[in-house]
Amino acid sequence: MRHLSDRAADRLTLAVILGVGLSHLCFILLDQRLPRDLGLYYKELPALFEALQAGRLPMEAMTRPGGWLNLLTAVTLFVAGRSGEVFRLLDLGWLLLLLGATAGVARRVAGPRAALLATAMTASAPMVYVSARMAWIHVPEAALSLGLLYLMLQPPTRMGAAAMTLCGALVISLRPSGVMWLAPLVAFIVAQSFLRQRPLRGVFPMLLAWGLSLLVPLSQLRPYLQAKLDARPRYAALLPGLGDQLLSGFGVWVLPLIALGVVGLLSRDRARLGGPLAAVLGAWIALPLLAWAVSQAGVDNFTAMVPAAALLAGVGLAARFPWMTVPILLVLASLHAWPWVPPEVLERARGLRRIPGMPQVMSQPHVLNYRRAFTGDEARVQLALIDAACATRMCFVVVDGGLFFPHAEDPGRLELFLAGYDHVLLHNPRREPPRRLPPDAIARWTCEARPERPELPAPGGGPMEQHTRGLTPVWSGWLDWCRLDWYVPDGVLEDPDALPPPIPPQRRLEVQHPLIPSG
Repeated sequence: MRHLSDRAADRLTLAVILGVGLSHLCFILLDQRLPRDLGLYYKELPALFEALQAGRLPMEAMTRPGGWLNLLTAVTLFVAGRSGEVFRLLDLGWLLLLLGATAGVARRVAGPRAALLATAMTASAPMVYVSARMAWIHVPEAALSLGLLYLMLQPPTRMGAAAMTLCGALVISLRPSGVMWLAPLVAFIVAQSFLRQRPLRGVFPMLLAWGLSLLVPLSQLRPYLQAKLDARPRYAALLPGLGDQLLSGFGVWVLPLIALGVVGLLSRDRARLGGPLAAVLGAWIALPLLAWAVSQAGVDNFTAMVPAAALLAGVGLAARFPWMTVPILLVLASLHAWPWVPPEVLERARGLRRIPGMPQVMSQPHVLNYRRAFTGDEARVQLALIDAACATRMCFVVVDGGLFFPHAEDPGRLELFLAGYDHVLLHNPRREPPRRLPPDAIARWTCEARPERPELPAPGGGPMEQHTRGLTPVWSGWLDWCRLDWYVPDGVLEDPDALPPPIPPQRRLEVQHPLIPSG
């Protein structure tokens, strides 16, 4: 394996990227769940889509954090058709960009074998490939950051400078956290200019454009940071410790490989990356850990640290342990293959559960498990409930938590928008000002105590009591430890035949659900 040719390594890298992309595409085609808005990142998407339908291009959205991503998504849905599948194709594009940029950076600085290993480890980290299936906004953030780093390593051209200017502006304006990724890159540019004795005037227009792009995020940085600090107690109560988060985000196989690769880099090939570039990658790992120490926010908010660590490790593994390249690829490929094996087949091989990490990839299909495509009717049962209550008229629904999930920041507006249910108005009395409209239906969650997560807040009671008075429950179903009860006035349904059958309790204590972004 020491003599794996450059051409073979390049072909294997391409195979890794295409294989992960094909797996993601199959997931899109088979999965019956609607994409969720995990942190209210797409709350302006319906209004932008409506503006496009009216023939207006709402450019003011570009001035808001994440506005350009909402506008890009709205334009894509307007052109290709509004559906969950089209929405998810954008996530596939960001995933491919992230993997391609990772491979490009590694190949540029350390050769094809380092690119192969860095790409394979990045592609196998749940914080990347699982989060990409969940419309996690930090995946495009990481893709753009790695793309910008790749452009910086290319020979200077006018086209490259324009691409870097645009890419950096998009990173900055996507989320305030983009400042964390861009600051080391600015230092990298300045260091390169001094080390190569090049004047800064050549990159001054780009830095000026980035500075102008920073005006809006910086104006909102203080409230953003204050919100993170205010949420520190909640994050500390809800999330596991740093070690468990890293193990869950990187994966039980990827994290040790990265540690081994970094050790190999430090022991043998420290100079291959070069000082400034190594400093950038190190900062992309250190800054998220510092941010976690300050705010206790989940490390899944810092997706770019995964390819940064994989790049360092890929160089070290290729230089110090070249004979491990193919065995590493086989192990990582198996992690992507197992979730596609039918569960009934895996049940016959219970001995595999003794292998670290295998209980997760062998887990049953479940509405909360994004390692596997979910094909059950439970994913769209709420749409059937709406059809039964008010399919042909405007419908005001009061929800407790979320319509589709009990613990959700978004009450379900993104799911309804993608499903074409524009006639439904959702209201969460726990998070929003009261409305005087009489409800056409009420979705109320009641959660049992979870032994492994006793601190998790449980919907039920409180503000929902007054809303359910005078209404009649007509349906009940379970999602793990939570029961959803559907209420309508006087128990009268517009289309009783559309009412789905009840869902019995399904408490799967033995299933280890994959990484769920923390918001």
